Amino acid sequence: VSIGNTVPDGCRVWDFSGKTAYAGFIDSFSEARESVAHSGGDRYWNPHIRPARSVGNFKEGGESLNVSLRKQGVLLRLVAPKEGVIKGQSILVSTGSGKLSDRLVSASAAMHVRLTVPFNRERDDYPNSPMGAVALARQAMYDTEWYGRAWKVFRNRTGLPKPELNLSLIHISEPTRRT
Repeated sequence: VSIGNTVPDGCRVWDFSGKTAYAGFIDSFSEARESVAHSGGDRYWNPHIRPARSVGNFKEGGESLNVSLRKQGVLLRLVAPKEGVIKGQSILVSTGSGKLSDRLVSASAAMHVRLTVPFNRERDDYPNSPMGAVALARQAMYDTEWYGRAWKVFRNRTGLPKPELNLSLIHISEPTRRT
C-alpha cells in the first residue's frame, strides 16, 4: 500500500493526466452469430463434441453492437461457438472500434460446454435430451482421460502400438494447445 507519493518497488506507473479511468462490465457470454469451422484433425465420434473449434475469426454483428454495448458500460465480450455440447474455444474481445485483430484480448479464453440440446431435434439425433447431453459430455471426459493414459503408457513402454492422434481429445484436456 502506498502512502502519499511513495510508489512501492516493482509497480508500473501510468500517466493518466487529463484522462478518466473507470471500471467496465464484461459480457460474460455471447455466441458467434454463425457456425464456426472445425480447425482440423481427427474428430470425436459424435458431431456435437467439437473442442478444437475456435471463434478466433468470427464475423461480428457490426460496429453498432459494440457502440450499444459500450454505452451500457460493457468493455469486453466473451464470444463462444454457437453449437454443440462441447462447443470449443471462446475469445475475449474489446468492444472498442477498429479491426478485430487489434481488439483481441485472448484468442483462447475458455472451453465451452452446453449441457442441453436445441429444441426441435430429431429423435434419432443423439443427444436428444438434456440427460443425453450430460451423458455425452461425461463420456467425452472419460475418453479424454483414457486417451491421456494410453499415450502415457505408449511413451513409457516399447513395443506397444502407437495410439491414434485425436485432436478433439487433446483439445478437451489441453484447450490452449495449438497443433
